[in-house]
Amino acid sequence: MNHLKQQVLNKMKQNQLKITKQREVLIDLLIKHRDTYLDITKIDQLMRQTFPSMSYNTVYRNLKQLEEAGLLEQNNQMGHAMVKVICEFDHHHHFICQNCGIVTELKECPMSIYQSQIPGAKILSHQFVLEGLCKNCSNCKSKEN
Repeated sequence: MNHLKQQVLNKMKQNQLKITKQREVLIDLLIKHRDTYLDITKIDQLMRQTFPSMSYNTVYRNLKQLEEAGLLEQNNQMGHAMVKVICEFDHHHHFICQNCGIVTELKECPMSIYQSQIPGAKILSHQFVLEGLCKNCSNCKSKEN
């Protein structure tokens, strides 16, 4: 079992989430696609390959419970709710390709730049996401033009 899956399963136990076969397959699916945000409808389609009678509501409910347990990151792209498994359980940020959906983890946090602009404020939380085209998609777009 890989390290990320073990971390996810441990966190599920800490949050008193039962590890069912469906949830384990869902976790495996999300880990397999850990570098990409997936549309919930796509996750539903992939889950039905293993569990044909599984309803969309069951998939959605399981994703919601995993998100509430801090195991999923959510992002809205072009009006669609997209999710991915937490790649690291520490503080980090992402670049997301708007074409292919690939996610690149950013090593630096820009928070110190902004903290100095709001003296006296106590920042409780923040998110920083860069969105654009990855190198491959950018090259493809420039070849089309």
